[in-house]
Amino acid sequence: MSSSQTKAEKVHHLLKYKDLVKERKSLKEEWKSVKEQSELNDALKRKIRKLEIATLSFEDQLINRTVKIFNGKKKPKVNKEKHAKLINAK
Repeated sequence: MSSSQTKAEKVHHLLKYKDLVKERKSLKEEWKSVKEQSELNDALKRKIRKLEIATLSFEDQLINRTVKIFNGKKKPKVNKEKHAKLINAK
């Protein structure tokens, strides 16, 4: 009986091992998915930050041009309506 009992124990351990392997594989897949999402989030954050910087830079250039025009350092080549649009666009 002891041999049948040890066989049953071995089968039980093998089944438990198989279950653990399956669980490990599923956890690895889940981890990869989460990691990819995290990397995508980081990439999107970098793109958003670059766009924010570009927008701020553009706004600064626009303000500097407008200030130069109104300070008389540069003669305006556009009409007053366009100047108002530039100021209000900020």
